[in-house]
Amino acid sequence: MNITGQAGAAIETRGNVLALRVQSSRINPMDRADLYRVYEMGASIHRLSEVTNETALGEYFGPYVAAEQALNAFLGSDPQIKADLCIEAARQLSAIITDIETIHFRAPDGKFAYPPAPDKKVGYQAYQLKAAVQNFEAVFRAEMQVASTYWVPKRGTHSTRDLVDAFERTFLPELHAQLGTVALAEYRNAGRCFAFGLWTAAGYHSCRAVEAVLRPYYRKFTGKQDKEGKTWGNLIEELEAVSVEPKPNEKTIFYLRQLKDNERNPLMHVRVVLDEQDADLLLSAAKIVIVLMTREIIAADLERQATPLLQAISGSKAS
Repeated sequence: MNITGQAGAAIETRGNVLALRVQSSRINPMDRADLYRVYEMGASIHRLSEVTNETALGEYFGPYVAAEQALNAFLGSDPQIKADLCIEAARQLSAIITDIETIHFRAPDGKFAYPPAPDKKVGYQAYQLKAAVQNFEAVFRAEMQVASTYWVPKRGTHSTRDLVDAFERTFLPELHAQLGTVALAEYRNAGRCFAFGLWTAAGYHSCRAVEAVLRPYYRKFTGKQDKEGKTWGNLIEELEAVSVEPKPNEKTIFYLRQLKDNERNPLMHVRVVLDEQDADLLLSAAKIVIVLMTREIIAADLERQATPLLQAISGSKAS
């Protein structure tokens, strides 16, 4: 496990089950291993090991179809589990199954056809099939023994699944459009880091989520562009200086400054390392500030939309 980037983290198993990367502000891909599908795949393929040269085609048909479907899924774009070493063994097994299908379950025109004599035996190809199954299972077993699977404990009152997959749901749906993809992605990354015990990284991403809302908040209430190089301190000072309506709420500015001085600034120093309680508090503090800013932006937009209508109504009454 390693922590990388200015405000990010990465968990790499170098294996096949779990991979988490937290970088920049992008939504990070994380594949969930569907272990029951892996169980089903194993059960389907293992049934072929019972096939002998004396097995009738009618008896072979069910296991062969199930195994073929499982292998197609495993080798396709939506595998049950990510694997590398056993891919070639899976392809070899699939090729043997295809050969038997071509001989016994295909009409002369190439179309699928159930054999007219289902009592006919599979024959010598059963030996090739059994060897391919044993080879695949041996390689698959070896690969799975070194693959890393993690049980993520519940963190406080947070749902583990929500932390890993959808922590942005902590914000009401009506706020999502204004929050934007960057803030939502950063807060989701904060949740993922928190789930995997990367407390300091969770803090980084919480602050990055706040900044993703702070800059449009600054533009909304100052009318200025947040030029590159402006720090949180610069932005907050200029927001405090706004004297005409609509202007930032003092409560919001207070929370922003507290977050900057007590959490965000210390977090920039390498000596500061968060524990679970620190990270949990920072997640909550970031959420408060984000919600306050977002609600103010939405209210300011609604006020600006209503102003021309109110002016028109007032003008018509005066005339």
